[in-house]
Amino acid sequence: MISETIRYEEKSAVARGIPPGSLWSLTFTDGSRREETDTSWSEISRLERVEYFGMKKSVMVCRFPVKHILVTHDGMKAEIDVPEGASVYQAMRSNLMVDGDKNRGQIVGRCLGLVKDGKVTEELFLNGVTHEVLGMKS
Repeated sequence: MISETIRYEEKSAVARGIPPGSLWSLTFTDGSRREETDTSWSEISRLERVEYFGMKKSVMVCRFPVKHILVTHDGMKAEIDVPEGASVYQAMRSNLMVDGDKNRGQIVGRCLGLVKDGKVTEELFLNGVTHEVLGMKS
């Protein structure tokens, strides 16, 4: 099982700075599953430079074959069935406020997307500011 080859994260999601109610869950192509509560995305992903709707973007793509991804944030959810030959990424979106000698970050949402042949073909954004799920597809 793919999930058994992945190291379990010792720190809790909260200790890693992940807000309550903002998590991802993966189902791999072999049917096994992993969730953010016990897995670090950096442990299962690699950085890729991809074409992003006419621009370039760097994303952390899962290194393992994924069948389905579910992301929740602030009562919203988005999910994607991953077609054969495609990879998936997810990330938190945040704003950074610089206030004198203090920097404060605020998580404002999460995104998830599909990459196929070096191009993002779909991205969903769970916007915690406007409380809506937005998406783009090529």
